[in-house]
Parts: sequence; C-alpha cells; structure tokens
Amino acid sequence: MLTKGVKRLPVVDETGRLTGMLSRLDIFRTVMREAPDWNAFKAQQIEVEQLKRVGDILRRDVHTVSPETPLNEVIRLIDDNDIQRVAVVDDEGMLLGLISDRDLLRYFKPEQEGIWHLLAKVKNPFKQEAYRAGDLQQCLAQTTAGAAMTSELITAREEMLIEEAIALMIDKGLKRLPVVDNDRRFKGMISRDSLLRTGFGGPA
Repeated sequence: MLTKGVKRLPVVDETGRLTGMLSRLDIFRTVMREAPDWNAFKAQQIEVEQLKRVGDILRRDVHTVSPETPLNEVIRLIDDNDIQRVAVVDDEGMLLGLISDRDLLRYFKPEQEGIWHLLAKVKNPFKQEAYRAGDLQQCLAQTTAGAAMTSELITAREEMLIEEAIALMIDKGLKRLPVVDNDRRFKGMISRDSLLRTGFGGPA
C-alpha cells in the first residue's frame, strides 16, 4: 500500500481467485485488537519509543485559508497537496472548519453536475454547453471557504497517544484528523497514510 500509494488491496487465493479486499482501516483495527501497545511494530525492530504521540507524526504542511478565501483558490490548494484537505482558520489561527474535495462536490451537486465535471468545462471554455465556463468561474470566485467548510469537527491534541488517535479514527470512521493546541489553534493533521508509515517504517 505504501509503495504503490493505494488504499485497498484485492486478496486472491493460490489460483488467483478473488477472496476479499484489505483496506487501511482493516490494518488499523487489527493493530488495535492485537497490539495496542505497538508490540507488533517493535517486533519489526522499529524504534517506536520516539514516536508515541500525535505531535511526533503530525503533518504540518496542510494548507490553511481564511473564511473569506474564494473557492477557486481553495480548489487550487486542495489539488496542490496529497492530504486533500484545506483548513479554514481565523486571524489568530484558530480552526473553524475543513474543506475536502467531497465538501466541494456536496456544495455544488444539488444545482449542478458536480464540481470536477464543471471544472473540466472551465478548462475547455470553447465547448458549447448549457452551463457556461464564465458562469462557473464567477460562482467559484464569489463563494467563500466559510460557506463550504465543514465546521462540526472531531479534533486531536499533539500530546494524544498515537494508539488513542488510531482508536478515535476507527471509532468515528475518519480518514484524516485535524490537530489543535489547547487554545484550538490549528497545528496540522494526521492521516491513515501517515499512521501506516509510522507503524511500518515507511518514509514520513
């Protein structure tokens, strides 16, 4: 999964017949059930004593925007980072919400065909269709991050134990978990991918 950058692997028997699928979430659940104290990782001769808390594996390169940032800029930032999330913060850096590609789809789909399909029209403005590229560009420029963000968030603190963060992500079905300090200032994010790399010795 880490080498190929995939989230799921098909499992086959000796004849090549499909028997099931293995996901990152399956791995996390097994780790929490079989090795909540990271003994499985220690058996791999990985030095885990220096990687105990969320702050040790935190992705600090997550893009942030203000609530007034237009969505056309948000889309550019989401596309620029593999974590595919943008944090919305106020002037003091306090976390107000998150925006993902899924949030953008939900925001535009009720009235339109889906944001990525419409963006393709922006890139091909000479294609004659009912929805003009200029209309979409104007809509994106006039809609703010504050209007599209998800504000009801589950967060973690830097001092939280990594196994506690895994348990929280499993329990809530989260792929990514924003991290804040005691004043709710945004510090970064952890993801299933970063947790896998931590546990199995891949590059950060």
